[in-house]
Amino acid sequence: LDTGVSAAEFGEVLPVVVAGGRVHFAFRSSTDGVMVWVDPVSTEVRRFNLDGRPHEIAYAGSGRVAVASDAGIAVFDETGQSMVYEVDPSGVFYGLAFGRDIEGFFGVAATAEYRLIFLDENGVARVVDALAAIGDAAPPRAELAPPSLDDVDGDGRLDVVVSVGRRVLAYTRQGAVVDGFPIEIPSAVIAPVLTAGIEQASTLVVGADDGYIYAYDVSTSGRPYAGFPIAASSGAAPALRGDRIFAVSSRGTFRVWQADGLGEPRWAQDRGGPEGQSYFEIAADAPTVDAASLIIPTDTYNWPNPVRNGRTNFRVSITRDASLTITIVDMAGGFVDRLHAPLVRAGTPFELTWVTEAGSGLYFGRVTATSPSGSESKLIPFAIVR
Repeated sequence: LDTGVSAAEFGEVLPVVVAGGRVHFAFRSSTDGVMVWVDPVSTEVRRFNLDGRPHEIAYAGSGRVAVASDAGIAVFDETGQSMVYEVDPSGVFYGLAFGRDIEGFFGVAATAEYRLIFLDENGVARVVDALAAIGDAAPPRAELAPPSLDDVDGDGRLDVVVSVGRRVLAYTRQGAVVDGFPIEIPSAVIAPVLTAGIEQASTLVVGADDGYIYAYDVSTSGRPYAGFPIAASSGAAPALRGDRIFAVSSRGTFRVWQADGLGEPRWAQDRGGPEGQSYFEIAADAPTVDAASLIIPTDTYNWPNPVRNGRTNFRVSITRDASLTITIVDMAGGFVDRLHAPLVRAGTPFELTWVTEAGSGLYFGRVTATSPSGSESKLIPFAIVR
């Protein structure tokens, strides 16, 4: 079947994506590109000219395909209509991931400038600085790994998991750092972070350049999973299938491990969910919040934690409009500081930034929300590292 497009015309072809019963691929030249649809049953061929040079093509769920180019990110539906996210990549896009949760469609793209581009179904793009969570601790020349998607905090919403150097980061849909992150591993990460889990509990599986594969239990604030790390070999990037871990080293050595207890693979391989696509959909039934509760505990925390540059953000979600007070004390209970917001609206996460010159040590932030029907508090432990 002649598609009417060739590498001789455009120079390079991107990997093939199958979605909605069609085969999709993109060609790129030095200045622009084209995406082609092929229906193998009807033999229909459609061509879509792209305004910029394409970098990535990926499945975006429900028969949709996304293309990231110099001109932004375009998501094409089954009819050929596209939603274009106009963002300046400030460098090459690499790594697209999409999914669906209780809030609907969600996508993320990584750029070479340590930025994550969050995409919602209304055509809005949010830019997140992936280095902000680790401040001055960012290792020089460390690459931002392609993103993975999973609900690592168990709130029924997709989170973005990436790595920079030896640090694994996780962000909520709103761009806040998930409680318990970053997680630091002994050696630099060499592949996208994989995830598996049982119900609302998630485990991260990470291949590192020291030749080991690490696993961390998110529900225990990132403690190493029992039986890990396991010795692979240099350059071994893992993949998950069922209850097994697979890895091939840079020397061509293939190994398989039985990994009981990790749970069902979710983001199971490089740039791919459980079915080998860059897409992951979680169950629509989100964890319920007690109607009498004022503070939503799973979405109330501070980030980054530990605090390394004297600056942290307290994120609070509440079920009813309320005033907010955050009292910060040291490990001995001594008063350090107090933050206050006279009115916080329900339904939207709220953040207060705290800038401090306090020394290294363990601290506590008591978050108190007060509404006409009463008040409620949550204690947040965190560390400051100088």
